[in-house]
Amino acid sequence: MQPDAVIDRIAAAYGLCLVSLDGVTGGADSAATLWRGTAADGGAYAVKLSRVDLAVGLAVTAALADRKVPGVPTPLTTVDGRLWTGLSGAQLSVVPWLSGRAAVAGGLDPVQWRSFGALLAGVHAAAVPAEVRELLPTEDYQPLAAPAVRVLGDRLGTGRAGGTGEDEPARELGAAWRAAADRIAVLPAAVEELGTGLRATPAPPVLCHGDAHTANLLVADTGDLWLLDWDGAVLAPRERDLMFVVEGVLADALVSPAQQAHFFAGYGRHEIDPVHLAYYRCAWALEDLAGFAHEILDDPTRTPAQRVQALRYFRSLLTPTGIVSLAERSLRGLGR
Repeated sequence: MQPDAVIDRIAAAYGLCLVSLDGVTGGADSAATLWRGTAADGGAYAVKLSRVDLAVGLAVTAALADRKVPGVPTPLTTVDGRLWTGLSGAQLSVVPWLSGRAAVAGGLDPVQWRSFGALLAGVHAAAVPAEVRELLPTEDYQPLAAPAVRVLGDRLGTGRAGGTGEDEPARELGAAWRAAADRIAVLPAAVEELGTGLRATPAPPVLCHGDAHTANLLVADTGDLWLLDWDGAVLAPRERDLMFVVEGVLADALVSPAQQAHFFAGYGRHEIDPVHLAYYRCAWALEDLAGFAHEILDDPTRTPAQRVQALRYFRSLLTPTGIVSLAERSLRGLGR
């Protein structure tokens, strides 16, 4: 998408005149493009163009900000009161730019871990307005990535990836998948079995961010913490979010026992349910396995460098600290 077209659309829809639009790289969201826009008065804005639906996340953040829940950025509204505008079949949103660093980059000190706990507790305790609750998906324990991983297993098990062709990333993905085939094959059946049991005895749902790891947590220059990227907001048991701080999901940035203790000092007491934790770890592993494989094999928007990065991410899932290993550990803890 040409920056001039984005600038023109923002001016027409938001009445906001940007003089520059600079691309922001480093995110793992293959369906979105992010820019830093600068207005004539020096104000800065995060501009996001996404091929997936932004309406739910924007409605949630607007509602939380209206209720003064700290750590939630407030989206701008268009001149006719909407939270996003359309552009070339995608959705465009604007949020004030927050200067700082991703928490995953420099870590959090004990005080910041406690603040993160308090922030997430505020989200989980928030009363969601009825009109927003109607938009939110509710946990149904139906892991959509399970059948996708089975299909990929059949496809890659043949030794021919197809899709973008038999180039080096595709061949390396196939080799990595086949080397871990027995480990991967366990996950779809396990998550479906766990999901069946949890549907029979569901836990009370709360508002969850859905992707609350430290790569989505910003430490602002002021020292404040901001939880970003609300596209995965969902009504679900607390473990949906707490998975990200009970060891975590990032292979190179696991959460230590001491960091967990500081987090829960801010969050408050909650007994983690091991069945829910195992379910969410398995489901997250399946989503990442399928998602990164799709980027490598079938996504024509991915550049060669992005496909190589996706291959690195895929391999990290299978390391001793990767989410597949954490899911296996949870399953062993349940005697599975």
